[in-house]
Amino acid sequence: MMASEAIKTGGWSIFFMIGLFMAFGTFMLGDSWYAYFFILALLFIWTLYTVYVCERFVLYMRSFVILCIVGFTLPACVVAYGLVTDVGFEVDVYNILVGGVPAVVVILSYVWVVNTKPVFQPFEFEGNRVQTRQYVKVKPGMNYNTPLIGGITTLAASLFLAWAGLLTGGFVSMFIMAGASLFIIFFGRHVIRGLRILRIQEKNMSVPYTFMQIDEIREARSRWWLVRIFKWVASRSKSTRA
Repeated sequence: MMASEAIKTGGWSIFFMIGLFMAFGTFMLGDSWYAYFFILALLFIWTLYTVYVCERFVLYMRSFVILCIVGFTLPACVVAYGLVTDVGFEVDVYNILVGGVPAVVVILSYVWVVNTKPVFQPFEFEGNRVQTRQYVKVKPGMNYNTPLIGGITTLAASLFLAWAGLLTGGFVSMFIMAGASLFIIFFGRHVIRGLRILRIQEKNMSVPYTFMQIDEIREARSRWWLVRIFKWVASRSKSTRA
């Protein structure tokens, strides 16, 4: 897969995956859809930036990894909060604390991994251009299947809730989603550590790290219809001011 297509597919796959799992978590709460659409709007804006504008390798890759983790952790917290509320705790502070347990476990795991000494360098360089080494790359097909996997998982979780009951199904769903976040951290531990090193090195550089195929990415972006719309709007805005 070309680098430009990988960027587009990866970014939008994460957007749809998080949207699906957040919808499942919001379903558990029942009456907080306004928060769902607000977060989804922020995520949509960030996806537009990373896919169509961003040329910083470290920023894009860190966003990709963190959003993957958040995509599972956030609904796990929402489900945990909903379960505690249904049990009947009358103090909201207890509900919030218990609801944050999955996030605390995931954050501690991430902090431990990111501060552990890397075993090898998962990236290769050419000046300020970077790319992941071939043997640590994610298979291209996985990017295309992410929204499908997210949709199937969300549907299966909803059916399981209806079959097993809200309480039992909620506990199982919470553990599965929190476990998925931990799996992503463990599976991507070398990339996470490598990105931390790149971010530290980048602070002392005159130009940030960019993609190895940045020329091809720029050329492809110039052909995408959404980029053309942005440029047209920007040109119209300049002409109006003039």
